[in-house]
Amino acid sequence: EDFVKGKWVVIFLDHVLLTKGHSGENERKVIADLQYMFISLKKKHKVTIIQLSQLNRNIEDKERILNPSLMFPTRSDLSSADSIYQSSDLCMVIHRPAVLSIFQYGIEKWPTKDLVYLHLLKNRNGEPKILCFEDHLKYNTLYDYDPYNSFLKV
Repeated sequence: EDFVKGKWVVIFLDHVLLTKGHSGENERKVIADLQYMFISLKKKHKVTIIQLSQLNRNIEDKERILNPSLMFPTRSDLSSADSIYQSSDLCMVIHRPAVLSIFQYGIEKWPTKDLVYLHLLKNRNGEPKILCFEDHLKYNTLYDYDPYNSFLKV
């Protein structure tokens, strides 16, 4: 704890689901324990915690792909959603609807060709939003896109 004193620390956990506990421990319990540890750290220190996880397969359900009101990712689409969501200050989902052959996104029929949508599902210090970017991920880059002033209200 001495090395953290007075400093802002960023903890980056790449792929929460690969976290291992003691042999025989349930995966959900391991992830929940990790979230409690992160909450405790945030109470004691200046800490930003960034966790990467994946979506479960529900986003690929045919009903969701065909029904514009169900296309956007939700909290329940996160693997281990409850504990990760509760311990987070900010929860974001990157979604490329075109990959799922969705050509008009949501009830407002937003375009999808070469676009990436960043859904802010939870923002403890602000409002949930949807941001839109040009997809240049083959170059590990996203560029601002402004179809509707770039900030799409949820």
